[in-house]
Amino acid sequence: MPSIFDLQEPLSEFTGVATKDAAGSLTAAETIAGLILSAPASGVTLNSPTATAITDALKAAKAGSAFDFAVRNAGGGNFAVTFAAASGVTITGTATVASGKVGTFRGVVTATDTPAVTFYRVNTSDI
Repeated sequence: MPSIFDLQEPLSEFTGVATKDAAGSLTAAETIAGLILSAPASGVTLNSPTATAITDALKAAKAGSAFDFAVRNAGGGNFAVTFAAASGVTITGTATVASGKVGTFRGVVTATDTPAVTFYRVNTSDI
């Protein structure tokens, strides 16, 4: 008899690490993959993917589907990495990751008919 884990498909098939040292936009694959490394030479803003891109990228996305990812800021000189919301995305909690810190976020799909995703800041830790 199959276990419950055999009956459920993973939300995503993405795995990997993205490196973002300059301002720009994150793809859904980079965000869902779980780890974003940054060592900026000045403060940068990373825009989230849109809620539509996230729900399209998640396998079997439905309201309540969730994934975690971290932004690791190894930049010197007190340069912050700021996570900004794109269309259909809300960020709750501190969206800025200070130099020498790791910010962990949980993304939760709140709707799929009109895609909506909320990112919650759940943790901050030292590198």
